[in-house]
Amino acid sequence: MTDRGELDSLSFMLNGYVDLGTWSGITPYLGVGVGLASNRLNDLTRSTYLAGALTALSPVATHTTNNLAWALMGGLSADVGSGFAVDLGYRYIHLGDVRTRWDAAAGVKTDALQAHEFRVGARYTID
Repeated sequence: MTDRGELDSLSFMLNGYVDLGTWSGITPYLGVGVGLASNRLNDLTRSTYLAGALTALSPVATHTTNNLAWALMGGLSADVGSGFAVDLGYRYIHLGDVRTRWDAAAGVKTDALQAHEFRVGARYTID
């Protein structure tokens, strides 16, 4: 049996960061986030095989699952002058799971949706 489809995830997060001090223009920081993730399986099709031959191709109902989302962040910000800084950061984000229905025999459920992200950004400080 093979399931194929598209997965969409939309998250709304409230994040907080703490700068840990500045040394020689380098500012390390830590952050946490919490919010809601809306995960959706679209265009899902289940293929069933017997002895290597396709025996059935059936659509599986689309479903959206809403979950608690959370994130942990950390990184460094380096001053480059004139109020600008380059930001190098890491974020782990957990978005919950997604399922089509509760019936384990006919439904589809993913493992936890999570990501490890390395991010580059810019900061501008207004005095």
